Amino acid sequence: MDDLPEGIEVRDGAVRFSGKARWLLLALLKRAKFAGDYEPIALFSPWMAKLAAHLTADLAPTSDLHPFADDPKTRLEVARAIAYDADNNGWWSMTDAKRVEFLQTIVAAPHRMSAEAVEEIMLAVSDEIEAARRVVKVADSAI
Repeated sequence: MDDLPEGIEVRDGAVRFSGKARWLLLALLKRAKFAGDYEPIALFSPWMAKLAAHLTADLAPTSDLHPFADDPKTRLEVARAIAYDADNNGWWSMTDAKRVEFLQTIVAAPHRMSAEAVEEIMLAVSDEIEAARRVVKVADSAI
């Protein structure tokens, strides 16, 4: 395709971003992960997290990483996304240490998450699950 911008080429079923076009790819990855509702397919994708972290380190190695989930609303939204997708993202089989790693290296990437945010999200996931259990219990008792 000759009409593509410089740094983007499509060949053999693959798209290659080079030079300044890598900034575009990074922006697309961040938008897919963090803009609008948190979709599990993007938020919990290890390959998207690794690619975004790699591009960030390569393109802006001296910049400070932006904090992620530094507000209560975002923390609650992330916790709900984790709770609703826990059977797919493996949350139940993770140790607490693995959960911290998952939040830092997958969910927050290419940003960083404070220890406080990690702790609050982990507690909020437990709260979401407990609330769901109460609803099921009430529904079962009504039958």
